[in-house]
Amino acid sequence: MLKIFCDKLTLVHNKSKLSKYIKQLLILSRLRKLEDITFKILDDMPVTHDIENDYLYLKGIERGIERGIERGIERGIERGAFKKEQEEKYLFVRDLLLDTNFDSIKIAKLARVTLEFVEKIKSELNEKKH
Repeated sequence: MLKIFCDKLTLVHNKSKLSKYIKQLLILSRLRKLEDITFKILDDMPVTHDIENDYLYLKGIERGIERGIERGIERGIERGAFKKEQEEKYLFVRDLLLDTNFDSIKIAKLARVTLEFVEKIKSELNEKKH
């Protein structure tokens, strides 16, 4: 039935009416969850529909942009929190290395960091001394 209706659209020569009928068809097809099939049929036909002017398409793009911005903000906050946490660990390890006689293993355990992290900071401090 959908194919027959789409075939009838090829008989409409007025561009504005054709656009109106296609929009109506797409709205009805969305209500019946036949949008994919409708788009496939319309794509195979010599009838053209500019999807970039379609209201629901534009709403989808807008919603996608909003979600992208939200996710970007969330990731930025997470990265900022992670960076701050790393900076605090760096300062804690640095202070332990400068102010105590603890060995690297003990400092790594206290700061809950890897031994490599402690050794890296230790070598940076040694380079600054020289």
